[in-house]
Amino acid sequence: MAKALYLLAVLCSMVSQIPAILDSGGDQYLKAVWVLPFVYLLLSNPRSYLKNELLFFYFFVFIFAYYCFVCEMFADGKYFTEDLYNTAISLLMTIVSFNFWKNHGTHNVLQAICLIFAVSGTLLALNVYVNFLQGSSLTSATYTFSDKNSVAQILLCCATFVLVFSRSRIRLTLWANRLLAFIMILILILLRSRATFVSGLVIIGYYIFKSENRRARYCFFITVAIAMIYIASHTSASDIVYNGIIMGGRDASDVNDVSSGRVFLVMIAISQIPEHLWVGIGDYYVDCMPINILLQYGVVGLVIVFTFLFYLFRILKRHHRAGGISSMAYIIYLSFLVNALFEARPPFGPGVRSFTLWMLVGFALAELCKRTESKKITEQPILPVIKTLNS
Repeated sequence: MAKALYLLAVLCSMVSQIPAILDSGGDQYLKAVWVLPFVYLLLSNPRSYLKNELLFFYFFVFIFAYYCFVCEMFADGKYFTEDLYNTAISLLMTIVSFNFWKNHGTHNVLQAICLIFAVSGTLLALNVYVNFLQGSSLTSATYTFSDKNSVAQILLCCATFVLVFSRSRIRLTLWANRLLAFIMILILILLRSRATFVSGLVIIGYYIFKSENRRARYCFFITVAIAMIYIASHTSASDIVYNGIIMGGRDASDVNDVSSGRVFLVMIAISQIPEHLWVGIGDYYVDCMPINILLQYGVVGLVIVFTFLFYLFRILKRHHRAGGISSMAYIIYLSFLVNALFEARPPFGPGVRSFTLWMLVGFALAELCKRTESKKITEQPILPVIKTLNS
């Protein structure tokens, strides 16, 4: 039952991002499915929600919510914003994933999640392509799909997850998953989300320079080398990459135009920070998460949020060389931190856009908990055991 409910929540999270469902408001009901595995695991394994590995997350959400409450009471701005909702959703997905993986995580479950990501991610990509991208040009100065950044980040996470974790003794299944992952990557490119491309470069860079998996390093290096040689030797490909993707079809002499207006909006936000330095201005939006948090919640709020993010970074970095899930959680976390420089909501949102990250964080913390418990068992002195056996 736990496996069925958790996999249903993952599937609903993916389906909720289909544009037609988002427009109808149906995503709210699909996101609420996470309550089902939360309640079931609470009834069957309540103590797993009280593990030390989760306490820092509880503490952060409580402090952040309390800070927003105090500001709402004594300051003029609105502080109960989407950011607080996104942190609560992230906490829910993390603790459910932690409890689930600690007690029910298996290789078969991981393969089931791969299958869900491969199929539902491809359906999402094809849906966006059919409804928005058909006939669009890579060198056009206008984007045909306004939510390209959210969908592109979801597709990047899905494709990476499938390529890394998909394992099957049946070669047809393995290659089918890889094919679907490459379809997602192709449509991701057509979306022209430059913020997501930078996130993707973080993932590629990690596997080329940091990964201990030599096979993965060689594959990524060879693939990137072939792609760069092809782009450099073909004028049309170079034009698409530079003018269509990097410049976004815009005038290279106008920095604000190239940044899709971000530079102008960021400068406006920065000019308001000195007037609202300590507790911020309240509800505000600008496409740069650090500046957005600083202007909304002031220096105090920025310290609260970034203390948590730095603490989580240290945990994931310390254990990422354990490989597998711990390594993937660290890589995806880094990619979201970079993405946050160009978007307002990552790594907490918007909505369930970041659910893959928090699912992996929950899995990684569960792996850490298992290793800690195993280490405690192996370090127990054997003398009392010998005395018990002798008696």
